[in-house]
Amino acid sequence: MPINVVCHRCRHRFDEPDRSAGEEVACPSCGATVAVPGAGTRREEDRPRAAPARRWEEEDDRSRAAPARRREEDEDRSRAPARRREEEDDRPRRRQEFAAVPAGDQPGTGPQLGLGIASLVVGILAALFALIPCLGVLSLPISSIALLLGLVGLLICAFRKWRGIGFPISGSIVSFIALGIGVGNIFFTQALGREAQKRGEEQMKNLEEANKAFLEQQELREKQRKANEEKIEKEHYQKGKPLDKAMKDGVAYLSDLEELDVRVGPNRRLGKRGMLGIKGPFAEDRELSVGGKTDPHGLTLCPPAQGGASVKYKLNGKAEKLKGAVALNDFNNDFKTPIGRPVAPVTFEIMADGDSLWKSKPTQAGGEKQEFSVDVKGVKVIELRVNYDGFDSDRVYPVWLDARVTKEVAEGD
Repeated sequence: MPINVVCHRCRHRFDEPDRSAGEEVACPSCGATVAVPGAGTRREEDRPRAAPARRWEEEDDRSRAAPARRREEDEDRSRAPARRREEEDDRPRRRQEFAAVPAGDQPGTGPQLGLGIASLVVGILAALFALIPCLGVLSLPISSIALLLGLVGLLICAFRKWRGIGFPISGSIVSFIALGIGVGNIFFTQALGREAQKRGEEQMKNLEEANKAFLEQQELREKQRKANEEKIEKEHYQKGKPLDKAMKDGVAYLSDLEELDVRVGPNRRLGKRGMLGIKGPFAEDRELSVGGKTDPHGLTLCPPAQGGASVKYKLNGKAEKLKGAVALNDFNNDFKTPIGRPVAPVTFEIMADGDSLWKSKPTQAGGEKQEFSVDVKGVKVIELRVNYDGFDSDRVYPVWLDARVTKEVAEGD
């Protein structure tokens, strides 16, 4: 049966088990120490009522002691929370125990703490460097130093009963990860380098092959050009003959005669046997064309800028007529000035022993023919002239079409 206990300070009533009889317990309200009555002690309500005089005395005593008792109760009540916290909180005890341990053996202190923190910080920096492409090699010495610091800290922890192992093990793990990332970065960079080198070698190989093919094409074109020049030289630019040998059936073409005192523009020569007379390392000679037709006996005299071109032939008084036509080559139409024509007109002229026999009208359009037929009886030397006052002479190709000298052939010759 529980024993009813009354606190003598706060008058709080509470029950205690029978086994606590005769012991002292703390009041759950104010914390005061209260003695538990014995099993034979009667409860206050079970006691016989005292006599009236006795009750008055007791009430008088209680009334006189009430203020002092209330003050004591108030003081005990104010100190109760602090006392309860002190009794329940063992931090002072832990502080005392901690202070009693030597500084080197205290948890979280000692050289292992500094080494662990240093290892962790340096390992984080090494990991940041390792994540940057092409800089992984810089992180290797940093991460190695951080790992070494962490391992030394772990070794010290092993001698100190593994106290303060947190930072050393964290630093070692981070440093090892940074070291792995750095090594992987190096391998990745090397792989990229090998791949780039392989691609560069392939590109260089392709470039060399393309260059070789280009050179072969250039060489082939040069061979074709030279072969074409040799063919043109052989077919169109043979050495001319004297009038007696070139005359056939009373007709001799000027392109077959031996020419004298040739004057033409730069990168040009006297175009013979239907050629334009283009000469140069980057240009090819070609056939003349007037009105879309070629002339196997045509001559081309290209003048220099603001100058004239000329050629002479010996007749020695053995010819009677000089016939033919003049025009500008159709090829000239492919090189128009902004107004659609050469900037200046071209004039053709025939001289006989220094005297003018015939002069054309000025012309600027290609393909417009002007025929001529002049008497050259007794003339020793004839001269063909072309005059041009413009500055774009490379666009002008004056042509003498079917130019020939004739004489009557006696019967039986």
